[in-house]
Amino acid sequence: MKLIVRVDDLGFSEAVNYGIHKVLKEGVVTAVGLMVNMPVAEKGYQLIQDSSISLGLHVNISNGPPVTSGQLPTLCNREGTFFSSREINQRATDTVDLEEAITEIDGQVRRFKEITGKKPAYMDGHAVTSPVFFKAISQVAKSHEVFDVQFSQDWQKETGISLAKWFKPDAHGLYNPLTYLIEDQGDILNKACAMVVFHPGFLDQYVLTHSSFTTIRTLEAEALCDPILKQWIREQQIQLCDFSDWEVRA
Repeated sequence: MKLIVRVDDLGFSEAVNYGIHKVLKEGVVTAVGLMVNMPVAEKGYQLIQDSSISLGLHVNISNGPPVTSGQLPTLCNREGTFFSSREINQRATDTVDLEEAITEIDGQVRRFKEITGKKPAYMDGHAVTSPVFFKAISQVAKSHEVFDVQFSQDWQKETGISLAKWFKPDAHGLYNPLTYLIEDQGDILNKACAMVVFHPGFLDQYVLTHSSFTTIRTLEAEALCDPILKQWIREQQIQLCDFSDWEVRA
């Protein structure tokens, strides 16, 4: 079987940047998502720019400032930064405005090109579960001819890429990423092509105050570099690939 190992949140903070850099050098990763609106996004890219991975746009409308100038009242608070994903996701109705989202996402594609000198290999959304947000990503991805990564059952059937089942957290909200993989708790080994998503990184004050993923990031960073995982991949005859390596079914 083929496996896409995707890690998200490059650019989220300096500690996350360095954690992802370590995993790319020493671990098992095939795709990385860059959050281009964050202050340390460019530094994050500079750390990993020589890595032979698929670099995508991890579209972010819930942390930091927008890249778009002007008013975005459904996306930003009075301070001019994005509403948090928790605040957006807990609203009784989807308040994200489609045109505002398209404007910001299109701006993030342009910012990605400014930082990297190329268009994203793929696009996906960070943290926010708004259907309008997903629709906006799809429309912008189509306009820029970028592969749109979604989590829906329809998308999985259309592409032939199966999303691994999410981990089951323990009483402390944590899990063992190595056990999750080698015991196939994500149900990937019987698939032709699967995608598993991680958020590896180190910790700094920004992560501790702006993310629900803290210790999990360090656990995933360690697991993705573990020789036991690399041996398991060899034993299972898993072929690591990225989105360009997988022939998407029409």
